[in-house]
Amino acid sequence: MASSVPSVTLANGIRMPLHGLGTWKMSQAREPVKAAIEQGYRLIDCAAVYKNEIEVGKGLADAFGSGLCKREDLFIVSKLWNTCHAPEHVAPALDSTLKNLGVEYLDLYLIHWPVSFEFTGSVDLAVAPFANRDENGLIKFGKAPLYQTWKAMEDLLATGKVRAIGISNYNMQTLLDLLTYANVIPHVLQLECHPYNTRHELIAYAKSKGMHIMSYSTLGSGKEGPLQDAKVLEIATKHKKSSAQVLLRWATQMGYTVMPKSSHAERVKENGPAELFSFTLDKDEVSAISALDRKHMVCDMREYWKFPIDV
Repeated sequence: MASSVPSVTLANGIRMPLHGLGTWKMSQAREPVKAAIEQGYRLIDCAAVYKNEIEVGKGLADAFGSGLCKREDLFIVSKLWNTCHAPEHVAPALDSTLKNLGVEYLDLYLIHWPVSFEFTGSVDLAVAPFANRDENGLIKFGKAPLYQTWKAMEDLLATGKVRAIGISNYNMQTLLDLLTYANVIPHVLQLECHPYNTRHELIAYAKSKGMHIMSYSTLGSGKEGPLQDAKVLEIATKHKKSSAQVLLRWATQMGYTVMPKSSHAERVKENGPAELFSFTLDKDEVSAISALDRKHMVCDMREYWKFPIDV
């Protein structure tokens, strides 16, 4: 299936799709990855800590081997995990991800979170623990300053193993700090963004510095999330679309790259580019959805680490 995904030009001149597949919590990723590519998805968002990059790689190999697409047709993203922030671990962590995915380069490599954890003894998170913890079960922090990690990320550009670099889950404070030492401004900022947590101020500032925005958790979460919002449902009924399609279309019309995740063929098709870009929200609808903001965070790291990060 030929791709019809709109794209944007990053600050370094490379093109990046506005739509792709997320792979978080996708333990059996091989078939969904291939199915998504069949439906025209051209961006695959990965992360070492998802511990499924080998499965994702098999799906990519299936797609390449069956002639669905070539490597250069895809925009593949992955992320440096917190345990590998020390400069000497950054390049090996990338090499581990490339090996697991079965590709020679990434289109985009991100710092996953702006916090360093103690190194666990291996850059391959398929075999290394999630993080070292103390006797109280709390994360053991590392001592790698973010400026050293970013310098190591910048150095990757010269290797040809990454085409662009960026950051994920940075708030205004960490972003402002990065801009005091960065020789390369991040090409992309990936962050939680949905109508109940629009992040307008942070996004506006990042965009003013030339960063493109990747939105995750675009559909929100839970029974009280934007999928069930009366205004979203009203707009969905008007366009004869699902509320999920309306939320994803809102984000792309805001200029953000979205990456819906699903292992179900029907949902992959429903949220795929052929359906998503078949309609357009008018200006008033976009504004009405944007006005739903209530600063509601879905991906709260206190659930995993017992402390907040993005506040």
